[in-house]
Amino acid sequence: MEYKTREIVQYRVTDIPDAFFVRNQLNGFMEDREGKKTFLIHDGSGEFVSQNYKELEIHNIRLSPESPDMNAYAERFIGSLRRECLDWFIMFSYDQLNGILKEYIAYYNELHPHQGIMQNIPKGYLPQTGKGRILKKPILSGLWNHYYRETA
Repeated sequence: MEYKTREIVQYRVTDIPDAFFVRNQLNGFMEDREGKKTFLIHDGSGEFVSQNYKELEIHNIRLSPESPDMNAYAERFIGSLRRECLDWFIMFSYDQLNGILKEYIAYYNELHPHQGIMQNIPKGYLPQTGKGRILKKPILSGLWNHYYRETA
């Protein structure tokens, strides 16, 4: 998550969250961030502690044990993801889970206003003006809806 905008920049799902998985994710994430100051805030879990952050040019910030308030933005996102999305579905496969996460994160980044950033949207949004019918776009099979004006 990008702290300033609250944009979710990367996610992956695995049932084996080991150090090798984390290393691959960090390598992929850093490919297009060369020269940018990057921080990784994480708990003291073994798969994070064992990484060589200097080699990846990442500033490593390890949180105190059992202190969710130290990473409140990430905790808030996980809670929102669970309450607003995952609690409403029964998962049968990784493909289904990835499809649901992809759609929710697109909604979260591109359409959903966030109270913590003054009701702005992480990727920005230009309000529509003018006249036209108001249409509804269902998101996650109608769990959420986005309303917009029909263009002429």
